Amino acid sequence: LCDCNPYGIGVLQTYQVGNSTRLGRCDGGKRYGVPIQWVGLRPSLVCRMRRELPRVVFQKLTDMDKKRIDRLLCHGSILSPFLSNGRYAYRRKEEVLMMKKMGFKVELEALNWLGMDYMCAWLEEVIQGYDHTDFGNHSKEEDVMDVI
Repeated sequence: LCDCNPYGIGVLQTYQVGNSTRLGRCDGGKRYGVPIQWVGLRPSLVCRMRRELPRVVFQKLTDMDKKRIDRLLCHGSILSPFLSNGRYAYRRKEEVLMMKKMGFKVELEALNWLGMDYMCAWLEEVIQGYDHTDFGNHSKEEDVMDVI
């Protein structure tokens, strides 16, 4: 579960593929990545909720945010492994590109505007809709996205 900002996505990338600045350069660095799910506030979800949330929660991307998005998209001269490997790589890339195009970010705390219990109820619904017996298969594909 992460914020809808470039640094939140960067944390997911680190969990999936390891820290490219340190572990990625060492022998076996990828073995430090873990299988996780991207459950949370993604740009596509934020777009669907735009009318429900007040304008104050939509923060303009800073120059640093834009640079971070560019680093997420390109790992040297090649596409980041986070956005090019795995079952939902194309969707992860679409989400990052959508964030860049929208030009704003939103923190998880913004969901509190919809009620103090909204985030817990929403997360419970997403998790209950997920089929844990078949890793990567779930009924609420718009809300849960495999990272690995």
